[in-house]
Amino acid sequence: MECSLITRLIGMALVAFFVVGWTGRAHAAEVGRVFHVKDYGAIPGDGSDAAPGIRAAIAAARGAGPGAVVLLDAGIYRVSSAAGRGKVCFPMNGCDGLTVRGQGAATELIVTNPRYRVFHLNGCKNAVLKDFVVDYDPPPFTQGTIVSVDREAGTFVYELQPGFPSLAEPWFAECPEPYGRWGMLFDRGERRLKTGAPDFFFMKSWENVEGRVWRMHVSPGQEGKLRAMEPGDPFVYMARSGGAVVHFAGCIDSLVENVTIHASPGLALALVGNEQVTVRGVKILFREGTNRLLTTDADGVHCQQNRKGPIIEDCLFEGMADDSINIYCPPNVIREVVSPTELVVRRHTRMRDGDRIQIYDARAGRMVGVVTAEKVVEERGTYRLTLSEPVAGVTPGKDHTDADCVYNLSACGAGFAIRNNTFRLHRRHGIYLRAGNGLVEGNTIDRVAGLGIVISNEPTWPEGPVPWNITVRNNTVKGVGYAAGYGGSPHGAGIQAQSAKLGYAPARERAAHDFTFENNTIIDPPGSGFYLGALTGAVLRDNRIVYPESPRVRATSAPVIVQNADGVVVEGLHIESETPVEPAVRLLDESTPKPEVSGVTWRKP
Repeated sequence: MECSLITRLIGMALVAFFVVGWTGRAHAAEVGRVFHVKDYGAIPGDGSDAAPGIRAAIAAARGAGPGAVVLLDAGIYRVSSAAGRGKVCFPMNGCDGLTVRGQGAATELIVTNPRYRVFHLNGCKNAVLKDFVVDYDPPPFTQGTIVSVDREAGTFVYELQPGFPSLAEPWFAECPEPYGRWGMLFDRGERRLKTGAPDFFFMKSWENVEGRVWRMHVSPGQEGKLRAMEPGDPFVYMARSGGAVVHFAGCIDSLVENVTIHASPGLALALVGNEQVTVRGVKILFREGTNRLLTTDADGVHCQQNRKGPIIEDCLFEGMADDSINIYCPPNVIREVVSPTELVVRRHTRMRDGDRIQIYDARAGRMVGVVTAEKVVEERGTYRLTLSEPVAGVTPGKDHTDADCVYNLSACGAGFAIRNNTFRLHRRHGIYLRAGNGLVEGNTIDRVAGLGIVISNEPTWPEGPVPWNITVRNNTVKGVGYAAGYGGSPHGAGIQAQSAKLGYAPARERAAHDFTFENNTIIDPPGSGFYLGALTGAVLRDNRIVYPESPRVRATSAPVIVQNADGVVVEGLHIESETPVEPAVRLLDESTPKPEVSGVTWRKP
């Protein structure tokens, strides 16, 4: 009995010892999971290259396993690229549960070369980037003022403003033609593109006249655009590359939060081939105290081939050279039809067994079939697809202009949510969607040069698929579509939904389907408030369209334009204008079934 009691007491003591010891070690391990970059030689404000120290801290944190945090102090870190061809400051490969965190607006990463990318996350899981600012010094673009224009010669003389890089810098000449070599014409009184002017000018070459004055030669075929250019106009010329400030590739359940981006040589954020990335509280905006006319040289958030759509919320986008948000996947061109159930396609968008696919004829704008790729075999540069059921009438070819294409519905960003963001004062569209099963809610789109919200495939570029099942509600779109080629087209609108064929024309078939637009406000639309083309099933409920005293709407336009669309229902359309705008809903062709329209009201503003 006595021996048994002693044994139990000794056992309890040993348990207590091991519990206390284990708890102490676990706590120590938890504390040890914070990796201060200063401990690896990255000291803010000392003028040295902080990138090696930050990279060393990231490497140590990666080795520590999930839960590790790389911590940056307040201050300015000047950073450069890691060695190698990638020109990436901070490559992060295979990280699990790793967080890189600063102190909010007090932590700045200043990139010292306009060709560098900043963070590249590849194959990471539960990775987090948060609470810091990124800028470039020098910026990846230059700007100045038009001195003179020679339209016959296809040239203009351009004087660079102080504080911006010279066109003699090698990164300008190293950009590829044509999409890396172009610029934009700006308004004289506001940080936005010039109204009515083309929104890009491709450049062939340039030569120094004297000092900071340069003669620019536009590319062949661009000469006619010079009619919009006048002496005194501001002009921005970019060193545009394929890089991004933050690039997530093949990541799972990751987050970028409370990050401010003032410049980028390409995209602000690139999301490619991921399974759920959340973008929250990101700000892409002009740096305070500067006269910069541009932030990033390309999109705000560029989303390609994602298997689960991104969540983008509570963000601010301004000053970019392209779309705020672009969600899509590229086509896999059909090279060979082995049988009605077996296709060989050029490999572009990644595919897996069981992926759901669209087979689309972009020449006519025709849906050839929607099936499952039951088996996907990767071969040299191609996929061999075994389909769940036979598909007839498939046309192979050499590229997207003469062949039917496969779009991967399982890897196009479907399931996205875009909510409570602000988009303003940038080139091209606010939100561009080529996916489905999505929500666009509570956003404000203010004076972007393209259209506000575009729901459409774009086979000419080419990007797709044809979109489906999207809800757009409680958004405000105002003053958009003022650059040439947007609001002036027959389908220019504050909000556009359609199926398209090659040549940016409405498709023959009504392939896009099932959209809901409710409680949106469109102020000063460029043409129509809504354009609905080549689709089936669209409900417009309690939307409001407000026209200024001198509206931009063309005589052939209307608050709602419907073309080759079926199943359109308009319930409650509230129009504000000085005079009645009639008809409220206009059909562009006689073959379009008449929509169900009720509850149209008009009043003066």
